Amino acid sequence: MSAVLRVCGRDFDVDRYCAQGALAPCAVYRRGEPVYPASQPHGRRNEQSGVHIAVSDAAFEEFPRQVEEAVVFLRTHYEEVRQLVQFPGVELAYLDFGVARREVEVQCDYLPPELVRLAGELGLGIELSQYPALLSSERRSENGASADWGGDSGDVPVDDPHDPKSFRTLKGFLTGEEVDEANYFCFSATLRIHGDDIPFEEISQRLGVQPTVVHRKGDRRGPRSPAYRDDAWHFQPSLPETEPLEQHIEALWQIMRSQLDYLKALKQRFKVDVFCGYRSNCDYAGFEVSHRCLELFTALEVPFGVSVIVA
Repeated sequence: MSAVLRVCGRDFDVDRYCAQGALAPCAVYRRGEPVYPASQPHGRRNEQSGVHIAVSDAAFEEFPRQVEEAVVFLRTHYEEVRQLVQFPGVELAYLDFGVARREVEVQCDYLPPELVRLAGELGLGIELSQYPALLSSERRSENGASADWGGDSGDVPVDDPHDPKSFRTLKGFLTGEEVDEANYFCFSATLRIHGDDIPFEEISQRLGVQPTVVHRKGDRRGPRSPAYRDDAWHFQPSLPETEPLEQHIEALWQIMRSQLDYLKALKQRFKVDVFCGYRSNCDYAGFEVSHRCLELFTALEVPFGVSVIVA
């Protein structure tokens, strides 16, 4: 189904509603249960309980039909919907329309007054969830899966192939296939010096470390690789990638602190910066660094930035 009535609440007794309510849910989830029971049984837990009610099975590309069927649904089940919205424990209720993203600069989808009026009378919000065109009804029918997708409280994964399918990553969502691998989070911090005629030996002696990467202008990484356009001296502390970013920065700062004036003098002739990297296969995570780590960037007078790669 592409249009779904989503109802949830922290103290919503979904089992009691399923036993007493007149509307049959197409999906049910409970507070405390895993959000992704199949792929991440020990992962994030639902903070609310809720039910989904099928409103329209029109394709994502058939938004006008979704709206027509939603109006008919609300007229036909007006009292049942009202009772559901007023059921003890319900905190949020809204219609979620799954809409295909069209190849236009500005996408506009019209909500007729009758739908807005009925939703307002019943205390329902309205949400339009846009999805890539590859999640068309044709693609979903080929996969044998229905289309109860999206929504802040509606990602309800189940094992039945005819029930909603959820994904841990954006890549899995877009390709329809989720790689079975554990989440990883990798960090790095690298002092980089680029320019012409860089004094490699002098820098290594002053800092007391050997570079992890070094090359001269015109060198090549491989026979078919383009020639480097300048000299480069890089140093990256030998910490495991799994250590937090702030530990990588702190390790680098310990090397640089005593030679800060020397490094600032090098900035007069060469490009000197600190490259921070974050790499993960999880696209809903983040990271933080302690305020103490920022001392390096302030002292060296270089920007603090992080290169983020999610694959």
